Amino acid sequence: MGVKLLAEERLNIKGKYDLKNYIKKKGYGFANDFLDRLHKLFALVTLIDDTKNVKSVRDVAEKYKLLPRVSTMA
Repeated sequence: MGVKLLAEERLNIKGKYDLKNYIKKKGYGFANDFLDRLHKLFALVTLIDDTKNVKSVRDVAEKYKLLPRVSTMA
């Protein structure tokens, strides 16, 4: 959704079809700054493979000072 909004704002591209064609021809260069920031944000995300594993949930909860239920979403 962010790339689509940037395309509309920066390139005046409004439709998905036009955006898809633009990206095929010219790539994502118009959105590199956004994609770089998004990559940095996702690099900070910790995924727990098994939320039924109480030790993993507890470790994340303690590390980030979260309540156990919230740590399954951290």
